[in-house]
Amino acid sequence: MPGGSGASVPQVPPSRSQRRIDRDATHLAADEKQRVRASFRVGARHQRARSAVRERESELVAGYSELEYAGFLTISAEDPVKLARSCTEHEQVAAQAGLELRALDGRHELGVVCALPVGRGLSRRRFS
Repeated sequence: MPGGSGASVPQVPPSRSQRRIDRDATHLAADEKQRVRASFRVGARHQRARSAVRERESELVAGYSELEYAGFLTISAEDPVKLARSCTEHEQVAAQAGLELRALDGRHELGVVCALPVGRGLSRRRFS
């Protein structure tokens, strides 16, 4: 990977990408058809989503791969009740932003490693 850090980002298999594109395109087409039938307007957000699906498909056909990214969120609380409430609130906010949160049930060591503060304690002195 030229200029990269050496870490690889997982690629989505092309067949899975195509299935997602087909599903998204079908969903958007059905939604648009239903809106027109019910005399609702098809707004700019819908048109932008349709355009994004077409662009994804064009990129896939051109040989580009979709990539998967993951982020980790650590939630702490004083007791189990507050933890459950906080988790629910974070899940709702994430859903509104179009993000999916999944608990690392049984794999907490992965979450602990990902939540470690990177770069803490490094010297602020200049290097020449």
